[in-house]
Amino acid sequence: QGLPTLNRLSLPNLRIIRGETQFADEYSLVVYSDIETLYLPDLTEITKGGYILRPFTNDAAFLCNVRSINWTDILSEDNPTTVLKDTGCSDDSRPNCTAIGCGNCWCDDSADDCCQTLTADCPCDNRCFRSSVVQCCNAQCSAGCTGGNDFQCLACKNCQ
Repeated sequence: QGLPTLNRLSLPNLRIIRGETQFADEYSLVVYSDIETLYLPDLTEITKGGYILRPFTNDAAFLCNVRSINWTDILSEDNPTTVLKDTGCSDDSRPNCTAIGCGNCWCDDSADDCCQTLTADCPCDNRCFRSSVVQCCNAQCSAGCTGGNDFQCLACKNCQ
């Protein structure tokens, strides 16, 4: 009690979570707080580990927007441990992604970059990018790319 709360946790430039350090040896992203909105519009990859997204309390609507995110596209490992608990969320409290022209979104404010960028939902062995057609990223890329060459990676797979 008496702790400040956030309406929105915003990390708009976070592109990749590599998961080298994990909570309980299995979670790379942990949000355990009473925040209404988690806003990570550039997050396209969690390389290792899963996530925990849950509020402290169960008496108000928290983390409703994360239900509209395609977490499978973000996670790189097969079957990572995930915990997703939104509370008090009705259909009205979740973002209306179709209103801003996308299938998955972090918010439905047309002033923000709210649409989720999908980089794994494609017929590639690695990540992909979308222009007029879906194209595969170079094998050295993590988190997506802007073209098929190794210098067009948004993050490098073997960066240390």
